Amino acid sequence: MAAKCLGEPGKPGSPNNDEGGIPVNRQNFYDMEADRHWQQVMELAERYGFILNAAGGTAMLATHKNQLEQLGEKEYLHIQQMNGHCPKDFGYEGCLEKDSMLKNCRGCWASKHGAKWVGFEKNERYMQKRC
Repeated sequence: MAAKCLGEPGKPGSPNNDEGGIPVNRQNFYDMEADRHWQQVMELAERYGFILNAAGGTAMLATHKNQLEQLGEKEYLHIQQMNGHCPKDFGYEGCLEKDSMLKNCRGCWASKHGAKWVGFEKNERYMQKRC
């Protein structure tokens, strides 16, 4: 039996017509279905502050414990800011400057609209000001 192909039914490349098209199998269909959930996965990873780096459909994730232990406090706070969190939500008095000194919150990115995530929940004030 020839491999089924993607396409429109009754047209070349359709699952009902083996002429042309891209051959697919069940695993390909499963992968495409799973990929539809990528945005949900990334939103959850951002919400909980796990994203270290993300680009082009890939992401590097780490637990908060590993971020602190492996990267240190300064980088941990930077990562949390990148994920839309204010360090105050994690018990810090504010952000750290490059020299590891505490940064004044006046003029901070989160002071205008608040952080995107507060207590791991979406901050409606932030969302209203962004739209």
